[in-house]
Order: sequence, then C-alpha cells, then structure tokens
Amino acid sequence: MSIRKWRAILVHIAAGVLIPGALVVISKREADRFFERIAAELRSAGIRSAGIQAAPPDRSFEELDRSTEALERKIDSLRAALLRAASVRAETPVSSTDSNDTFGVAVAPDDVPDPDRASVRGGDPDRRRLLADAKRLAAAGDTLQAERTLETLLLRFPADPEGSIALGELLAAEYGEDPASLRRAAELAVSAGRDAGCAAASHALLAAIARDCGDAGTAEYHFRMAVSLAPGKREYSRQLGIMLYDEGKWADALGQFELVAAAGGGGDPDMRYCRAMARANLGDRRRAAAELDALFADEPSLYGAAEAAGSIFSLLGEHERAAELLSAAAAIRRTWRLMQQLGREELAAGRSGAAASSFTTAIHLFADDPSSTTRQRDELLRDLARAKDTNDRSSSIDVDGPH
Repeated sequence: MSIRKWRAILVHIAAGVLIPGALVVISKREADRFFERIAAELRSAGIRSAGIQAAPPDRSFEELDRSTEALERKIDSLRAALLRAASVRAETPVSSTDSNDTFGVAVAPDDVPDPDRASVRGGDPDRRRLLADAKRLAAAGDTLQAERTLETLLLRFPADPEGSIALGELLAAEYGEDPASLRRAAELAVSAGRDAGCAAASHALLAAIARDCGDAGTAEYHFRMAVSLAPGKREYSRQLGIMLYDEGKWADALGQFELVAAAGGGGDPDMRYCRAMARANLGDRRRAAAELDALFADEPSLYGAAEAAGSIFSLLGEHERAAELLSAAAAIRRTWRLMQQLGREELAAGRSGAAASSFTTAIHLFADDPSSTTRQRDELLRDLARAKDTNDRSSSIDVDGPH
C-alpha cells in the first residue's frame, strides 16, 4: 500500500478521533461538509471501501441525545483537564449542547479519572475471566476467537477500558490495512483513555496506529504522552526509542534506550541493536562495535548484528575482526553483497586466497539477483582480479624466498 493511501487512512481516522485542537464544537451542517471533504480525499487516494458517509450515521446523534445529560456532567472536569494538557490531539465525541444543531468533540484521553468508568475496572469474575481468556487465545495465535471474546466482554461491560485497549491492539495488529478496523481501534483507544488507569495505554495504541499509517509526528506525540503518563513502563520508552531511531533521531532515541536500560530493561535484542547503531551514527563507533559484538555473542542467530559489527570494525581499521564477524553472518545468510564485503575485509587483512574464494561465491550469488546491475558486476570482477593478483604475487614471493 502506498504512503499516499496510508496517509488517507490516517485522515479517515482523523474524521473520528484525531482532530487537532482542544475543544471543537461545529454545527451539523459543518460536520456534513467536513465528512464530505474527507470522503473526497479518500476517493482521490484510491480508497473506495472506507465506508465513510457524507455525515456521521444518524445512530451517533441518537446515542448523543440519549446520553447528553450524563455527558454534560463530565464536561466540566474534561475542560479542566484540557487547560492542563498542552497540544492534545486524541479526541472523541463527548457532548452536545443541542444535538440537533451541534456536533460536540472534546479531547480524550487525559489523566482525569472518569467515575462512571472507574467502577467497571473492579473485580467482576466474568469480566476477569473474559479478559484472561482473550489474552490467552491471542497468545496462542487464535486471534479470531480472541476478538470474539473481547467483543463479548464489551457487550457485557460496554465501558471496560482494559477490554477496549485489548481489542484495539488486536484490531490494529491483525487488520492494519483496513481503514474501518483502524478507525475502530482508534475509537476504542480514545474511549479507554477516559479511565485514568488506561490513559497511557490509550496513547500508546494511538501512537502505534499513527506510526503504522506513516504519520511519525503524531506517533511521536502519543508515545511521548504514554511515557510521561507511565514513566515506569519500559515498553513505551522502548517503542518510542525505536520509532525515533527509524526516523533518524539518533540522540533522542539513545536517550530513551538509556532510560530503559537504567530501569533494568536493556536486554531486548531489538533495542540493543538500535541503541548500538544510534551510538555508531553519533560517532561512538568503538562502543557501538563492542555492543553489537556482545549482542551477537548472546544471540548467535542475529546475523544482522554480526554484519553491522563487522562493518563498524572495518571503519575502525580492525579488518581481521571485521572479517570474522562477516564470515559468521555469512554462515547464517549469504548474499552477494555480504560476500563481497567479506572478501574486501579478508583482502585488507592479508588473506588474499580467502578473499578470492569469497569474491567467487559473490559472483555466483550475483547471477541470481534480478536487481543487480552491470556496474556492480564489473566491481565484483575487479575485486576478484585484484584478489587473485595479490594472491599470485604473494605465492610467488613465498616460492622464490629470499636469495
């Protein structure tokens, strides 16, 4: 799916829950025009089955009518939260002063507990059982049954925040290319965020949705909110750090990784790899190479760590160690590029015979790569010729010996 379509999907989500601003109240006519514009943008991006209408379904307004009194009791506390929140993006419909004329949108999640929702987080045995069953099914790979179990939970306990987060995470993970599923996941995240205990998880879910849709700015915002609301939750810092690393923000990413490591969570292989590579990109090559070397020693199947460590040791001029690591990586997964790099390190380390063998293997692998170019083939042939020439001259010296 193209980036353009992903961005259109995010606009689709924005129609319901990610409208920037603190409190927005628009007329129903304005809402109609807004949804018409979003639908047009989706059509222009090639998304035909987004299921968006020119206006929100009538059912939404009926539900707002029925719940207006209860929602208006909450609006004062929500407004107070808005005054404390800087640049909040996650929003959901919460009130209407006159539901026939206006469509109210107020922000969520926030860190203000909702008393009407707090009660559902108690110890109801059926609720606990359904949630535990859903998590067990998801862990076993039966995502369809897990989804059904969570839907059952939310039918029985409509305001349950933990069930909303669990279902939202499942939908985002399993149906990430479906706009309707992404929107439902975002709506569940926003709903769960009204419970103070789930506000951080709500932001983390919205961040994951935005990240998968290609909106790094929105994802970073929500990950940072999740970290600020739950500073002891190492996973949020880890995810934020990896996303920042992918965005090329090496220093910020390294800061998050260091927080995780300081809290005792530095053992995750993905995070260790990204932390070392962030160091390398910031110029601390020696420490980066040592960390990658240690990671490969701990996780021998991670050939990427060995390959990266070999490349960094090459930059440090340690060609023998670089060749050892690249050879270990090639033993797990061989590509012509890796074999070419290995050959060059072997040649630099004075092992021209081994280099010639590596270049020969690279040429054989090269023939199976449809993306390869003539220029790359010529470079390989020159590498092989140089290795053979060096090896021949070395052999001649050895045979003749000193006179």
